[in-house]
Amino acid sequence: MQIQDELKGMPLPPIYKRNGTDCFLDPYREKLIPVTPEEYVRQRVTIWLEKKLSVPNRVIIVEQHLSHYGLQRKDRADIVIHRDTEEGMLPIAVVECKADNVFISDTTIQQVMRYADAMECDYMFLTNGIEMLCYKYDETQKQYFELCDMPTYSDMISGKANYMPATEPLVRPTLEQTHDSAMQQKYIDEWIVGSATEKKILPYIVNLFECLMDTTHLLPKKETQGFALIEDYGVRMMSYGNAAGYNYFAPYRSFLICDDNGNHQFVSLGFNAYGNDKTILCVAIDDYKKSHHALQLLVDTYMNIQNHTATFWHNGRIAVGHQGSGKASELKKFIIQKHPAILQNEKIVLGSVPTDKILYLDDAEMSDFVYNLINYSLLRDEYRNILKEK
Repeated sequence: MQIQDELKGMPLPPIYKRNGTDCFLDPYREKLIPVTPEEYVRQRVTIWLEKKLSVPNRVIIVEQHLSHYGLQRKDRADIVIHRDTEEGMLPIAVVECKADNVFISDTTIQQVMRYADAMECDYMFLTNGIEMLCYKYDETQKQYFELCDMPTYSDMISGKANYMPATEPLVRPTLEQTHDSAMQQKYIDEWIVGSATEKKILPYIVNLFECLMDTTHLLPKKETQGFALIEDYGVRMMSYGNAAGYNYFAPYRSFLICDDNGNHQFVSLGFNAYGNDKTILCVAIDDYKKSHHALQLLVDTYMNIQNHTATFWHNGRIAVGHQGSGKASELKKFIIQKHPAILQNEKIVLGSVPTDKILYLDDAEMSDFVYNLINYSLLRDEYRNILKEK
């Protein structure tokens, strides 16, 4: 639900100066709170809850510690809505507020879902001041489902829920359609493909992207160096950054893996339009609160088409945070020690897939390519950590 216009109409509390900093006089916490983009959203949402959803003022608590509900956690919920019971005031809904420059992604949804689940809330809301999502817990299926509209407080008390209809099954474009310029333009408009990417390779990028989005075919588990696949987690809307400070918000195909050090982590693959309007194949790694692109493979440069086959490779260039760049030659030496099979004639060869058929993740060529992408990305991060420690 788009909520930006409604929130802009909500009044803000007065602003005062404290130690040279602008502060809201928060009517709920009854203290001065520094003005931040997130606080603007939080202040307007609390008033919106009262005016639009008829939530009584007395049942709203702002920035409540989860330990208040007997949980052994240091987290704080932005807004908690309560209801009267024989046991006293118990939480019925939790509201998470993000700044308007934060994308609502699966990561942020999972964060508030963890809060709601721990507090045993029936409802959960998530907003960045531009859009708002609401979910309700379904007792029969033991999970939260998104709602079509925002429930009023009386709806929440009565347990009302207007669930989103089930999504339509994915219909993939045919090989012929991937060559259609109007079809290709849709991917350019959605920033999946760069507008300056050569037209002759667009069909193959579209085919690859749709392969990643197709959850009817799962990545098979197999013996490999570097990691073990725990679960193909399907498609998630994610926001990832890179060493240059850019942020990419897009659908990613995610895999839960366990690396050779026994660490479990999510590795996700997706396509994005790059700063120079070319196309990058991104491999992202979730690292607690910080997530990043371990590899941004410039498809325009590192995909070769020959004899109905697309071969992907890389030169080993690597950025190391604020330290600048690492040496490709040193990274290649590191790869020789760990996973020499992907190094051929000084090139890091990631795999080859056919261009004359629809691709699926459980195809042998495609699964080999994905395994190599993940392995190479893990090695790049391991090498980065070594350089950072030095």
